[in-house]
Amino acid sequence: MCGIAGYFGPKSKGPKKNNVSNCMAMMDRRGPDHKGLYEYDFDDNTVLLLHSRLSIIDPLPEGNQPFIGNDIVISFNGEIYNYIEKREEFKNNSVKLTTKTDTEVLVRTLEQKGIKGLESLEGMWAFSSFNIKEKSLTLCRDGFGEKPLYYFFDQNKGIYFSSNINYIFALLGSVNRVNYEKILKYLYLGYQGMHEGDDTFFSEIKTLSSNQYMTIDSDLLVKTDSVNSLNKEVDHGLSYNESVSIVRDSCIKAFEGAYRADVPIASLLSGGIDSTVIGVLAESMFNCDMHYFTISAKSKWYDESYLIQKTVNKYKMKHSYIDVELDSSIGLLQDLISDTASVLPSNTSLLFALLNKEIKSLNYKVLLTGNGGDELFAGYYTHHLDYLVDAYGKDHFDLSYSNWKEHITPFIRNKSLKNFPEYLDVVSNGKIRYDNLEDRQYYRNDFHEFGKKCTSQFEEYPHLRRSLLMDLFERSIPAQIVTSDAVSMYFSIENRAPFLSFSLLNSVLSIPSKHLINNGFGKALLRDAFKDLLPDEIYNEREKLGFNMSIADLIDVNDPKVLDLIRNCELIDRHFNITKLIEDFSIKPMSNAFSKLIFRIINVAMFMDKYERI
Repeated sequence: MCGIAGYFGPKSKGPKKNNVSNCMAMMDRRGPDHKGLYEYDFDDNTVLLLHSRLSIIDPLPEGNQPFIGNDIVISFNGEIYNYIEKREEFKNNSVKLTTKTDTEVLVRTLEQKGIKGLESLEGMWAFSSFNIKEKSLTLCRDGFGEKPLYYFFDQNKGIYFSSNINYIFALLGSVNRVNYEKILKYLYLGYQGMHEGDDTFFSEIKTLSSNQYMTIDSDLLVKTDSVNSLNKEVDHGLSYNESVSIVRDSCIKAFEGAYRADVPIASLLSGGIDSTVIGVLAESMFNCDMHYFTISAKSKWYDESYLIQKTVNKYKMKHSYIDVELDSSIGLLQDLISDTASVLPSNTSLLFALLNKEIKSLNYKVLLTGNGGDELFAGYYTHHLDYLVDAYGKDHFDLSYSNWKEHITPFIRNKSLKNFPEYLDVVSNGKIRYDNLEDRQYYRNDFHEFGKKCTSQFEEYPHLRRSLLMDLFERSIPAQIVTSDAVSMYFSIENRAPFLSFSLLNSVLSIPSKHLINNGFGKALLRDAFKDLLPDEIYNEREKLGFNMSIADLIDVNDPKVLDLIRNCELIDRHFNITKLIEDFSIKPMSNAFSKLIFRIINVAMFMDKYERI
């Protein structure tokens, strides 16, 4: 995991030397172990690649970057998990390798097979590569976009790019205008409004989409295309048990590489299926020496300690609970917003930051999370509804509906999600989002245009599968992983999500979606794939608590500093009834929806205080 930045274009329009120095200084958090620079002039153009390294694999000087190959120079952020297997392939084909790094495997893959060679790689990445012969620059992100890549492009000025928006500002020597429409989308839609399209919270800064590459030639002509292809062939003849076997084999293969590191590894552990599967596989099959961490719950609604202890005791795990320090939360949130030039999608992100802070103090450099498990295997309560939409009018609907009514609805607190006819009506009318009626009482303006149907690249799929793919590529996962990366890298920690494997995804896509939920159990395939390893209590648990905590347990919302930030934010005042909002801060218990709204408002107030004044 590292930091990257750079420029490609007319030499006369490139960054000044002091701007480059300022940018390199900013890159410490993403790469405290080494910094490097590559610069090459040709004709009237120049290419500049900057890199800061967090050493995880083969932490020797030979792995420092930018890495110069035969035809390609690369600045790479991420990990290639199957680099050992790919090294053997290269050796068998008489390709000479000079290091033991995954970086060289990436370079040789590009030199031998071009961009399409990336389909054979498992891992996460964002990289910039300069082709010495063709005098072209390529920017690329992995299939799920685990690693961020931002850019500023002007046909006359060239392209500036980086893994952190502030690096671009440093190279440019100026800060972009705030994108007000993007901020309003975030206020209304939450995380769902953060990663639609390629725009960011700044008007001229774009993000390269996940699973995309962009090649710019010496005339600054741009070509973009996809890296990986989704499997669209469903094997409808697969039985449930055959599907379970596919999931087990595919998970084991995908996870093996994610456990690789030349430094100690930490992992989050909850009472849920996803993090438990990651942990029990590490302990039982791969003999990993990992340290597991859990937030101490302050509310009974989110307390999973009973289930967690079952796993810890069964596998004799090295495990620690972490207490949240309320007095440090506000300062940390402000620092994160300032460092990332963005906002956090939810309370969970701040909770994750507090976890990272403690894990960093124990000198861990790698952290595993269960991100992606719910989206691959249908783990959210809404996925049960999506399953029922597909089953509606079919023979198995009555039994499926009965299972949902009996086993799932008792755990659902959101009244709208207990009403299947209403949900069916919403999706039948082509609407994908709910208007949050509870929040409307605080609005001064009508945000309904943000609640209308949003377009999706997955319209051709059945409803449940479409919803899962949208969660993976358009809604929840983009918000989760971009923020997880930003938060972890603030503490110089590499964040890994073993479930986010394209080969695993394509294996799951070959399975009929009717198998994803079984007997009222969400994530049925994953649950049954590792039934022999899971504690019985976790295998049989239907309630989804999630990694969460109320904002009241994270932030003192009545802190005068917080109240002043909200009152002094013109954007908030223009669109919200601040008096009504602050009056309701004292309501206890605070609803989940209101807690999330307050968190977004505090984020925007802090963001505007930092960036609107610059």
